[in-house]
Amino acid sequence: MAEQLRTSNSATLSDFIWKNAEDLWGDFKHTEFARIILPLLLLRRLECVLEPNQAAVIAHYQQEKDSGIDLDLVLPHIAGFSFYNTSQYTLATLGTTDTRANLEDYIRHFSPNVRVIFEEFGFANTLVKLDKANLLYRVVKNFAEIDLHPDVVSERVMSNVYEHLIRKFGASVNEKAGEFMTPSDVVRFVTKLVLHNDEAIFTQTRALHDIDVDLKASEARIAAMLAEVAE
Repeated sequence: MAEQLRTSNSATLSDFIWKNAEDLWGDFKHTEFARIILPLLLLRRLECVLEPNQAAVIAHYQQEKDSGIDLDLVLPHIAGFSFYNTSQYTLATLGTTDTRANLEDYIRHFSPNVRVIFEEFGFANTLVKLDKANLLYRVVKNFAEIDLHPDVVSERVMSNVYEHLIRKFGASVNEKAGEFMTPSDVVRFVTKLVLHNDEAIFTQTRALHDIDVDLKASEARIAAMLAEVAE
């Protein structure tokens, strides 16, 4: 993905993100594309959302990490959201030699309500596979170049991008979007995270405990989810 993204148009953005699939052909099954691209999309969106207050969060964490204070109660207020990250890393600074270890460290430094999402995606296993295929740094670098800051990419655009990607994943395996196997509750929850800053969203982690990874979300249900969270 050598070219730079110049627009926040949802079709253009989803096509730009989809180009990561070009790097995956041959090393991954079509049905694995979603478990690679969707978590990285979420990770980049969260990174962009947290960026304005990230330095203050890290500074406070370093100052108080050994104080005995429950920082899960403090850091969200500094971050301005109900989630935070205390890592010095960003997707752009993971490096070329220890990319997987650094990315795993980056994710570990998210607040628990975000870490559980990547756990439900089985993202650790995905990183191992990407690393073995010598694709991890390239794919991560691609996402690091996408500007997903809320003042650049609106909630509506993100909603459309997510829907476009779901359809593309289905098309890549010659299936309708409604037949593409995606953990339905993860789709619902992650879509909300990608789109919204509402703290109430993070009280809904119970949905993550009811995931049936063999459930194929119907096209109508996916559309309904996207419409609901965009209201």
